[in-house]
Amino acid sequence: MSQELIRELQAVLQSELEFHEQLAGLVERQILAARQAQATLLRDLCIQERALTRSIASAAEKRMTLVAKLSERYQPETSEPLSLKALCAVLPSPLGEQVLPLRERLYDRMSRLAQRVRLLRATGDSLLMHMQGVVRTLATRMSRTGVYPAGRHTDRQALSVSTFSATA
Repeated sequence: MSQELIRELQAVLQSELEFHEQLAGLVERQILAARQAQATLLRDLCIQERALTRSIASAAEKRMTLVAKLSERYQPETSEPLSLKALCAVLPSPLGEQVLPLRERLYDRMSRLAQRVRLLRATGDSLLMHMQGVVRTLATRMSRTGVYPAGRHTDRQALSVSTFSATA
């Protein structure tokens, strides 16, 4: 029974690793689409990212459940589940040594992915600030309100509101 749980944990870790590889590819494509200002492609990639993120969350939940079951089996005196790294240390020799490299690869991929996501977020924030500046400039120019440079006179007639008599 324990070996089945460990094999299932290995399979879940492997699937999580594959999901993160797919997500890394999506993030790279999102960065490229953001740099090239391809809004429709970026939107489609975000939709794919949401679906993939749900799959990752489901796999992570399954991993945590398996770690909790194995923790209870190998360390029944603990009040809460062991971490995956601590669990690998208590698993029987060949099995724990097989799970630990998967865990290391997964956490390495997750940290590299987090760096790329931070870059994507910074790119998005920069683009947002640029667009807000463009909109603000256009609004100022179109409404003719704003600060005029020193020495420049405003056209009072353009800024005044004309009224007319509606009496007959």
